[in-house]
Amino acid sequence: MKTIKAFILSLPFMFTSADSAAVNGQDVKLVHTNGSSFYQIGSKWYERGGAPNYSHKFVFTEYGRDQWSVYLFDSARNVRLQLDLWTKKVNYLGPNSSDWRTIFTISSSSPHQIALNGPTLYQHSNYGGYGVKLLEGSYTLNVLNARGIKNDDVSSVKVPSGFQLDTYEHNNFGGWKQSYVVNTSYVGSSKNDELSSVVVKAIDPIKNRAIKVYRHSIAPSFSNSEADRILGDASDILLTQDGSDDVACPVTMKRSGNVTTTTQGDGTLDARGDLSAYPDGITLVKAINYCSSLSPNIIGCASTPGKKAVFIRFTENQEGMVWAHEYGHNKGLSHRNGSNNLMDSYVGTSKRRVNQSECNSFINN
Repeated sequence: MKTIKAFILSLPFMFTSADSAAVNGQDVKLVHTNGSSFYQIGSKWYERGGAPNYSHKFVFTEYGRDQWSVYLFDSARNVRLQLDLWTKKVNYLGPNSSDWRTIFTISSSSPHQIALNGPTLYQHSNYGGYGVKLLEGSYTLNVLNARGIKNDDVSSVKVPSGFQLDTYEHNNFGGWKQSYVVNTSYVGSSKNDELSSVVVKAIDPIKNRAIKVYRHSIAPSFSNSEADRILGDASDILLTQDGSDDVACPVTMKRSGNVTTTTQGDGTLDARGDLSAYPDGITLVKAINYCSSLSPNIIGCASTPGKKAVFIRFTENQEGMVWAHEYGHNKGLSHRNGSNNLMDSYVGTSKRRVNQSECNSFINN
């Protein structure tokens, strides 16, 4: 009787790892290496650097696949890459060269498209026209173009909680910078159709601060809708970057329960210690004549730091600023004078800006 020897066991294809068997050159869409990641969207592949910047470096067109490799071409540099899943190497062929060389070692690969869970940039206002979703990282104009975003062609953005979108006027992150941490249906006339590069950052999720709102029994009437409008305006001030010396601070102020009528305190502040009589939260009172010193017609006063704040009704388009300002005192912030600063000691329509240190107090305290 003849015996059959299993020479087939010596063939390399029988010794593939479970990972290699699961992903091959025919189905791979994502490759991680010791230097960069490569991911596929449509017919394009993108090279993305590592933490913390995740810089998008180059764009490639796929021009071939075989059992274990994907072949990519960068026409801008006349460069070719081989993503070789069998040898776990990324091989490079430069312009005017016939010699391939290894530039990265592959650590993992996947047949699934990379998760695009970041901001979306829209061509038109109110999220109209084309929309392109980006993941964390920096994007120069050539990468944005490859993803389908034209130069100077963005009018609105959606930014999920946990991300910050920094937009720039020029390519390579030059010119003005405008940051967003929430959905913005129109970027404004000065920024409309002016974007040429962007950076997407992962940040802490938006902090939603629940605030109890009271009305003293001798104060004017005050409804839930009025409180919500003021809190919405205060949140908008914090969330919006209004200049190069301002940051988009991921904090919102929300009403906790209904506006409640209280008889704690006598409805006015006239002397040291009067503030302590009011409940924790923010309270509408009839008059404030004392806050650290005697001064009639004060519009807001808060413990610094603490949990109590009082206010009187004021010009509608500035009440949100007053509430955000007094809430800043509750978070431990002192006055920081400046014509545009939220924490300036005087009220004004331009007083909307916070620096990063102040934002950190709103977030963490």
